[in-house]
Amino acid sequence: HAETFLMQSKGALTCSNRFSLVAKLYKPWKALTLQMVQAQFDALSNLYTALHEREINGWKVSIPRPLFINKSPVALVMTEVPGRHIDSYASKNDVLTSRNLRVAAEAFVAAIQQYWSGGRCHGDLGVHNVLFDIEAKQISFIDPGTLESCRICNDYTRSQTPAVSDLAHTLYDVTLDFMDLIGSKTMRAHREVFVENVLNTIIEQ
Repeated sequence: HAETFLMQSKGALTCSNRFSLVAKLYKPWKALTLQMVQAQFDALSNLYTALHEREINGWKVSIPRPLFINKSPVALVMTEVPGRHIDSYASKNDVLTSRNLRVAAEAFVAAIQQYWSGGRCHGDLGVHNVLFDIEAKQISFIDPGTLESCRICNDYTRSQTPAVSDLAHTLYDVTLDFMDLIGSKTMRAHREVFVENVLNTIIEQ
């Protein structure tokens, strides 16, 4: 329902003054109201407050900081965070070894458990909403869910636990995107092994 654009500063700025922002531009035919976008702003703000710049098991956690909502065109503007999707490492076999997949999964679990401990869930914890910089040991969580994105998982009057809600999204995401990855067996395998390691880490605790 949206596209994201990276905005970088230009001109005669020093390195310390350069900055990058991300604009999430909503498609007009999706009929999102400003109230729905405000809910996404608030969900991201909660995630930012809870986890941004936390260091967990030697990994630094980053969350985009929501800055403002542009009304026309409707867009949510936020700070940029480091990392890329886990399956994008598929072409870099020197980096994404089976050990690194396991370590990344353990960092993922440790970080999100900090959020669960506060009684909240991410709400849309698919693999596509987590970014990694494996070399630098950085993990970023993006795009938390709202009632509009998933009423079952983001209705806090229901009795399911945050872990159950989020892990259901994680499993759903890896099966939903199966056809998207059909052209690359390596990318598909890396994503599946990552999720398997996530589940094993939680089960073994």
